[in-house]
Amino acid sequence: MGNPSEADKEKFIQPSLISRTQQSFKEQDFQLLGFLPLIASPSCEYLQSIIPEKIFNTAKECYAYNFGRNALILNEADTIIKKLQNQNISTIALKGYALLRTIYPDIGQRQMVDVDILIKLDCFTLADKILKQEGYIPINPPKVLKTDKISPYLNSIMYEKTAAIKYFIHLHWHLVNTTLPATSSYFRFNIDRLLSEAISVEVGRSNILMLSPQHFLIHLCQHALKHNFQKLILLYDIHKLILHYGHRIIWEGVIREGCELNLSKHIYYSLYFTNEFFKTPIPDFVLNEFAPKKVSLAEKRCFLMLKKGEFSDLFSFFVYLSIAITLLDKIRFIFRTLFPHRAIVDQIKVFDENSTLSSFYRRHISRGLRYLRHFLRAG
Repeated sequence: MGNPSEADKEKFIQPSLISRTQQSFKEQDFQLLGFLPLIASPSCEYLQSIIPEKIFNTAKECYAYNFGRNALILNEADTIIKKLQNQNISTIALKGYALLRTIYPDIGQRQMVDVDILIKLDCFTLADKILKQEGYIPINPPKVLKTDKISPYLNSIMYEKTAAIKYFIHLHWHLVNTTLPATSSYFRFNIDRLLSEAISVEVGRSNILMLSPQHFLIHLCQHALKHNFQKLILLYDIHKLILHYGHRIIWEGVIREGCELNLSKHIYYSLYFTNEFFKTPIPDFVLNEFAPKKVSLAEKRCFLMLKKGEFSDLFSFFVYLSIAITLLDKIRFIFRTLFPHRAIVDQIKVFDENSTLSSFYRRHISRGLRYLRHFLRAG
């Protein structure tokens, strides 16, 4: 791979300069933003002359570790997905696993913790049985899971297996999991439609289904906002996907689907900042179509903070709050954010034997107040 042009270098370096310490490179910035293994990959060797030697050496160690770990995870995931397919369970690979199998040419460039797999809810019982046969143990599973109806609270279960390393399989039956403040009641994903438009990617001797370019892009945008854009690698994922698929992305389809799914603001903010940080080629008419007609003062403040390189833990909260239409909807949303449904709490690994629901709520609200104080003091 040839050396990048000066313009290409600036495109990649720019996000690091957006960090809180704009005038200097710090290891923790790259780690928090998710770029540490990426900057030391062979295709980015030119960065060695720009980044301090100590950070670059740490990045090389991180890249080497990440490469080896991802190789094991990908091999394990391929095996699991094949076993699910052999039992006629339709699966769609999501997020990091899908990105590493299609978008990133080097598996060491991007960190991956768990493997996200989407299935139909009525296939869950069989999928659960297969995973347990393969040595996986569900983490904080629900006491009762109804497989005849999508819940607005519980849409995924994490499984863990200890072998050469710890493997995690995150089994989803809806594209929005239980992470607050997102709840599936706001979104209208149709898994049958996702499956019918999914694309098949050859991996070794097998074929794995991935979301269509349009659905993949929409999902990454929703996911990036859910994390308040605090890991810029999530925006870099969007940048890589757009460059990878290029003209194969049907932007009119993205606009139509995004509006139907009630994700216009998620897509607008994600595409705006992807273009802002990476100069990604996004058609102007797409941003114009998704540009929100009404923006709250809180959203605007979060927007301006991010343009200056400051992150707010409340960005997604204010966006989801704006999606709630009526005053009663907004009150319900605030209440459920402050006091999550027990189905969500049970899945959050915060309980020990002496922990109680009330103590969780106290810690949860205290954390929210810290976020609010930072938001009010910023800028």
